[in-house]
Amino acid sequence: MNQRPMMTRQVPEQNSLKKIAFLELFIPSILARRITSVLLLLAGVPHDRVAEWTGSCDRSIRQWMKQISSGDIDKLLTVSTGAGRKSKFVNIEEQVLADIESGNYHTLQQIADMVKEKYNIEVSLMAVSRLLKKTGSGN
Repeated sequence: MNQRPMMTRQVPEQNSLKKIAFLELFIPSILARRITSVLLLLAGVPHDRVAEWTGSCDRSIRQWMKQISSGDIDKLLTVSTGAGRKSKFVNIEEQVLADIESGNYHTLQQIADMVKEKYNIEVSLMAVSRLLKKTGSGN
């Protein structure tokens, strides 16, 4: 008797990403990834495959499964703002902008050097760039 080998169907990565892209038309991308990941997990797809197909990290996937198990479904559908770190310019923004307007600064490096000398705060060129962009002075 010839026995045909049993084949398992695996969802191609590209197909899965197209489905996520479709969901992103209607909901934020993080929610699209979460929903897709949870559905795949509930369908029995292993964590590592879900991570590969959705682009989510294994730690996040384990956290989402824990939330499902404990009944915290509402946390899965909540997108936080990601507080992040406060700007180094938070207390001196107005003074730095006044110095930039009155000074002869042509490059981001010159502005960063001025902030270091005057306020003893070391800032990156990217931080200076964000400040200028935020205030509309970078035009």
